[in-house]
Order: sequence, then C-alpha cells, then structure tokens
Amino acid sequence: MYLTVGNTKQNTGGRTMTKSEKIKTATKLGLRAFENGIKCAPILDKDLMKLLVNNKVGEGILIMKAWVRSWTEANLNQVI
Repeated sequence: MYLTVGNTKQNTGGRTMTKSEKIKTATKLGLRAFENGIKCAPILDKDLMKLLVNNKVGEGILIMKAWVRSWTEANLNQVI
C-alpha cells in the first residue's frame, strides 16, 4: 500500500501499518491538511480515511485524535 504524505509516498510493503505508524502518519496528515487550507474535519482528508480501514475497535478514534491534535497545534502556532 502506498500512502502519500507531503511530497513523499510511504510504502508499507503490502503489510498492515502498526497502530503507532498510523498515529504518526495521521499527525503528519493533520499538519499537511492545515497547511493546505483544509478545515479541521478529518473526513475531508482522503489519505486519513485510508488509515481508518481494517482497524481494531477503538483504533480509529486514536488516529483521528492525532490528526485533529496536529491540525489544532498548527492553527494555534500560526503567526498572524
């Protein structure tokens, strides 16, 4: 599976990403979404939605929280 984060494609080699890999990727995606002007709505990020496939019960919320946390931190740290 290939997942585009920033300008790079991440190859998982066909294996399933671990929970911590998904959370790290979601964090990068949240920052990227903010930088690209996407509202703080995880559903609008197609790459994030790909991370939510075939998760164990409860894992999806941790992934979405990482995305929202990253987006929010970027928003709060922006220079006005």
